[in-house]
Amino acid sequence: HRRHARASTGASNTGEVGMAPVEYWQFLPPLAGRAVPGAGSVAFPTRCFKSVTVSATLDKSKMELTAEIDALNAADSGVGGSLCAETLVLYAGGAVSIDLALWDQLWHKQKLKIKKGHSDFLWDAETNGLRVFYSTQPVLGTIVSLLETAAYCLTSDLSFSGRLDPATEMNGAMMANSYTPIGTGFVPATANATAAYPDAAAFVASIRSGDVLAATRLGPVDTVFNFLQSENVAHVSVVACPAGGEGTASCVVCESRPQANFWLSANGVQCHAAATWFQLVQNISNNVVHLPLRDDVRANVNSNALMAEAHEYIGIDYGYQNWGFAWLDGDGNMPCFPMSAAPDAVVNSTHCLSFDLAQMAFAFLDDVLPSFGAYFLGEGLNNRVQHTKGEFPGLRVTACFERAWTEHGWNTTQLLAQPEVDTWTYYSLRGGEIYNGTVYSAAKYVCTVLRAGGALPTTPAY
Repeated sequence: HRRHARASTGASNTGEVGMAPVEYWQFLPPLAGRAVPGAGSVAFPTRCFKSVTVSATLDKSKMELTAEIDALNAADSGVGGSLCAETLVLYAGGAVSIDLALWDQLWHKQKLKIKKGHSDFLWDAETNGLRVFYSTQPVLGTIVSLLETAAYCLTSDLSFSGRLDPATEMNGAMMANSYTPIGTGFVPATANATAAYPDAAAFVASIRSGDVLAATRLGPVDTVFNFLQSENVAHVSVVACPAGGEGTASCVVCESRPQANFWLSANGVQCHAAATWFQLVQNISNNVVHLPLRDDVRANVNSNALMAEAHEYIGIDYGYQNWGFAWLDGDGNMPCFPMSAAPDAVVNSTHCLSFDLAQMAFAFLDDVLPSFGAYFLGEGLNNRVQHTKGEFPGLRVTACFERAWTEHGWNTTQLLAQPEVDTWTYYSLRGGEIYNGTVYSAAKYVCTVLRAGGALPTTPAY
């Protein structure tokens, strides 16, 4: 109760462990600086020391980077006693080293060897240097922060459905400036909401080809993702009707959706009769709204073409391979984390996901769980650097970073910001069989169907 009460006021973003504050999201350490071999060291103040200096030397013959940490002239840590604990995380080329020492406040000196047997490790160490991430907490405090944050997300009311208006959010491109709630859990947040559909018959009678159905999930994990993406539309579906069948039982609702035990469906692209889909929505804790097309956009829709495209991809597994790139889209626009559970919560700008941290996490995941990392990240990066894939998964994550720089002149920020291209292929499953072709997250699928049906332009920008 103490934690939640404090969070609701926005006064603090810390939990308590004994007398030491442990901040939410503290397990994501900020970047303190880069130590490029032969180009100088990085120095910064810490909670324990007035100055910590980190330098790096590279032995190319051994593919080894030596990090030297030198901290002198102790500051008053406020903890008491002669010992003070904090953590440095060092990263280069897919290799991570952590200094977890309980530091004596009078003097601390440490040498760490970082080694990786790949040529892209040398490239990364020389080009980007040793990245130094600093946390004010020792490893125990970092673990406690992770647990505190998880508890905060899983037990707090993180539903931000009142923050953004689905109609306003999607109105700029093609949607009418009104929406109709679907499902029993929806509470209209703005004047743009009309009365909810009383039953499936009323819903079916109102839908037309190309209309979008947008969902805001109310589960704790989903609402955190909504916040990270700065939106309250977590999933989208599209209506498809044959020509002359608008508003009748021949209409279907199509989507690309991960398999879930609360949804009567398989994994991936699927279509349901509109009345069946409406009934399914009543059984889950989603806020769902019907967003009709604007009249001028609807005039361009070819219902038969839209219906054919919607059915073209049925059975392809959900496109996790390109899902994450939808919101890692540019420098200065990375997700930050909520410091309050209130609907009008401010963003905790102290703890935002940085490209340096994302790069370390991607490469580390690729090294520790290569199949998992390749599935969620590697194939998308391979496509972005235009690598002709052979056997799954293609180039390592760090090798993709190297190729992006050496062949395209892109830094990591620019690489991640490259937009998805419709013709890119991925290894996946279709109907349980091995499949190598295009895959679809929810948004990509809806945009593909709308473009084929005439609701979106066919230029590459769309």
